[in-house]
Amino acid sequence: MPRPTPRPAPRPKRNRRQRTQAVKDAVAAHGPGPITEHTPDGTVVMADVKVTADDIVEVKVTDPDGGDPHFRIINPPRYVPDPNGDVEIVVGEQVHRFREDPLAALAHVVAQHGGRIKDPRRGLR
Repeated sequence: MPRPTPRPAPRPKRNRRQRTQAVKDAVAAHGPGPITEHTPDGTVVMADVKVTADDIVEVKVTDPDGGDPHFRIINPPRYVPDPNGDVEIVVGEQVHRFREDPLAALAHVVAQHGGRIKDPRRGLR
């Protein structure tokens, strides 16, 4: 009887407080000033990223059209797709690779929900 193939250990689960703490640490490491991230959905300029007392991440996005988009993210993501990432998630026969980058993950979510600015190379808005 063949042996079952070993599966990688599941990624550690974190509660909301640990996720928001990861965002706080990433913002502190970045320093003051706007945070610019390039995502597959466009470029996101996050003017302000704050974590509230009840562990909700608030993101203000710079909008070149003069608006002031504001996003509240309750359960912030930490991972972004990366073919060279160190986190593996196995789904059936497929292996998906990710890296932990809370700011890039926030930018990815904001871009997917309309907070991106126009990217002249791709025509996104």
